[in-house]
Amino acid sequence: MALGRIPWQSQTSGVIDADSLEFLRQVAALVPGIIYVFNHETMSNEYTNRCIAELLGYSPADIKAMGDDLLPTIIHDDDFDRIAG
Repeated sequence: MALGRIPWQSQTSGVIDADSLEFLRQVAALVPGIIYVFNHETMSNEYTNRCIAELLGYSPADIKAMGDDLLPTIIHDDDFDRIAG
């Protein structure tokens, strides 16, 4: 599912105001699961919340160092073939 424009994002500038950004940070901090954002253009990990360390045991530095190898590293080969295809 693609997100498109975030509802509170300015339609003209594409910028999110400071209050909305703080709200998003609070939501991300409270989510009891993994939030992971990967930039396909730069092939880099843009964001992970704290849960990735708590649930999988990887530090933010570990995640960043894995780059585009993150998913193949943390997902079992049998499962990766199923979801990647």
